[in-house]
Amino acid sequence: MEDEVLRKLKLSYDYLRNGKLKSCFLYCSLYPEDYPIKIEELIDVWIGEGFLNEVCDRLEGRDVIECLKSACLLESCVIEEYGLVEHGVKMHDVIRELAIWLASSGLGEINLKDSIQEQQDLHKWEFDERISLTGSKAVSKLTGAPKCRNLLTLLLRGSEIRTLSDEFFQYMPRLKVLSMPQHLEIDNLPASISSLSGLQYLNLAKTSFSSNATLKPGTFDSLVSLKTLDLYFSNLRNWEKRGGPSLDELERLENLKSLGLTIESNVALKKLVTTVKLQMCTKKLMVEIERGTSSISLSPSSPLSPTSVSLANMASLKILHLRGCSGLRELKIPSTSSVCAEDKVTLCTSLEVLLIQLVAQLDIVCDMLQQSSCFVNFKHVRIMGCHELKDVSWLIYAQNLEILDMGYQNILEEIISYRFPGVTDCDITFRRLPTMKLICNHNVKFPVLKHIIVMYFPKLKKLPFDAMTLRKIEGQKEWWEA
Repeated sequence: MEDEVLRKLKLSYDYLRNGKLKSCFLYCSLYPEDYPIKIEELIDVWIGEGFLNEVCDRLEGRDVIECLKSACLLESCVIEEYGLVEHGVKMHDVIRELAIWLASSGLGEINLKDSIQEQQDLHKWEFDERISLTGSKAVSKLTGAPKCRNLLTLLLRGSEIRTLSDEFFQYMPRLKVLSMPQHLEIDNLPASISSLSGLQYLNLAKTSFSSNATLKPGTFDSLVSLKTLDLYFSNLRNWEKRGGPSLDELERLENLKSLGLTIESNVALKKLVTTVKLQMCTKKLMVEIERGTSSISLSPSSPLSPTSVSLANMASLKILHLRGCSGLRELKIPSTSSVCAEDKVTLCTSLEVLLIQLVAQLDIVCDMLQQSSCFVNFKHVRIMGCHELKDVSWLIYAQNLEILDMGYQNILEEIISYRFPGVTDCDITFRRLPTMKLICNHNVKFPVLKHIIVMYFPKLKKLPFDAMTLRKIEGQKEWWEA
């Protein structure tokens, strides 16, 4: 009976127009049922596997996802993690059963046999091409050096693995895609990673090693095939420090197209923003510098002081995260529309997410513009714990804003001085803004305003929203009754 149902469902698979779509679909079964998969991450692993065209791989990847959703083989979802909200997809349990059935019966385009099972005995991996421990709680450590001559993909993210032996990757000569666990109780990346000369995708984002963890010089020198390297929000961040690696290592990776980084030294930040190769491939950047940088500009600034940095030429950057930068006093927003000219791609036109956390003395400086394409792609702004912040009027240029989350600002009295962005579909959260009196000084229409949360807002007496379509509003009882 079960096979009969799967054969009927197989029609959706058969109608996929080419082998590329079928391979990408089957690959998704490496993740557990209903497991949220980030769209950009999924495209990156498809690129790493070689499923997508080299020339227009990201556009092609999005097209593949839309085709799979249209065929009801994937579902849309939203993923919230560490304050960052991203679009994702997931696979229904019945559809995943179909994919596993196709792969195990030899009817699929790629070999996934045994790869989605819990692998406790390493010798069983010998002939597998793709192995996933995502979602598995059965394995907490991987030791030894398993001989996996055919292995192409190894997904360890989302598992309970805490320990990896230094020699673990020594005999995986064909490995292309590797995602590491988020919580590792080891001091360094396993040395055997340097033997993975064919590796094209390495995901270490949000991976925390032991408190003494550091990167060693030469760690990435031999990974000559890498296309995607993600170290965003990782505690492997000792770039340009004594005993640590230089960003020159990454510059020498000729195939690198997508980079996520966490920076904690002023020297490393200045080298990053003056290296053309890294400017063009950095997609995600977390800056957590204690001292040495007092001003960051999103526009070209000349001349720059020794403590100032301009990010204007980082034209591929999608996510900028400033966190705990105790010496940072100023974030400069472009003051002339020429900086954001229609035909010029800069940080201000590419940036989608701005996260600012616990930068206590930061003020955001912006001269008002009449018309500009700056921040046209802004989707998510989150500002928390910036006690000196006085003005966020630059938000009027974020016409496509989807999420606005602000809180723990001590002297901010007003969000927008005269008009709110003309967004149509937005989630808004304001919390612990003790001096806030106004959000905006006139009524604003939000045709599809979905959700607003107002917490610890003692001086706010009125919401300036036409909230006819508001699905949910949250606030404290005392605020409601006031």
